[in-house]
Amino acid sequence: MKVLHTSDWHLGRKFLARDMHEHQDEFVEWLITEAAAQGVKLVVIAGDIFDRSVPPQESITLFERALVGLSSVCPVFVIPGNHDSAVRLGYGGTFFESNGVHIRSETAKIDQPVHIKAADSTELVVYGIPYLHPDIHSVLTATEK
Repeated sequence: MKVLHTSDWHLGRKFLARDMHEHQDEFVEWLITEAAAQGVKLVVIAGDIFDRSVPPQESITLFERALVGLSSVCPVFVIPGNHDSAVRLGYGGTFFESNGVHIRSETAKIDQPVHIKAADSTELVVYGIPYLHPDIHSVLTATEK
């Protein structure tokens, strides 16, 4: 079973004050085409989809296009990274789930795997843990801090 693992797209990033959107757009098109050509059964996007927690609109639109294109090939599994806003990325998660895009942006849902079955009945079970921000997910008590 082929799994395509990718991360750190950093959509919306500028490099030496130069907008990277055109190159990122080409990457997304290439990725969708390659996933289909290679017979990929799952695409995992493991964080840092955006370069900042409030990305530009064109980057959000590009990511949406990536999800539509990739999910037409196979299921997509997404977790936020430290550059992403987990709340923003998780918005509409139930709707996305019904369309083959599985987003694990909440720690309360890390025990909910995605099951992928191959034609030969092989089953892949995938769990995702989003970026755990130290200020939000600290388990230290007040006396330990």
